[in-house]
Amino acid sequence: MIYFLRHAHRDTEDPGADNGLSEKGWEQCDDLVRYFRKHVPVLDQARSSPKMRCMQTTEFVAKQYKLKVSEDWALHETAGDSDRDFRDRVIKFLEKLQSEKKTLLLGTHGDVLDVVLRWAGQKGEIKKGDLLIWDPSSNHWEVNPLRSRH
Repeated sequence: MIYFLRHAHRDTEDPGADNGLSEKGWEQCDDLVRYFRKHVPVLDQARSSPKMRCMQTTEFVAKQYKLKVSEDWALHETAGDSDRDFRDRVIKFLEKLQSEKKTLLLGTHGDVLDVVLRWAGQKGEIKKGDLLIWDPSSNHWEVNPLRSRH
């Protein structure tokens, strides 16, 4: 299983800054931990975009599993890439994940998740602090499970 985690709400006083989570974001992290404790018995690995808001969100969940979060630039937002280069980067990453046998937590951004949803042929919007779950073995997708069950 692969859990794509969109970073929680961030401090937006300076939207251009690599800033951390807001109070609302930390509350969203608490909701995420409750979900993971109830529904996800094991995580094997945690990776995140290097942006602070993604690292903080991912680390908050990963520490429940005693996991260290590694930075993964494939999960980074567009950051000046052309639309095509960005999309190709994300799709190449997804194609590698198709053979993954571990349970992964991947902290990322909304624009990455938009590409993931289109690639998967899924509909929906992943808001800040939401999840997208993929089982590569069956190609089953679950969009926003936090909204449907807590």
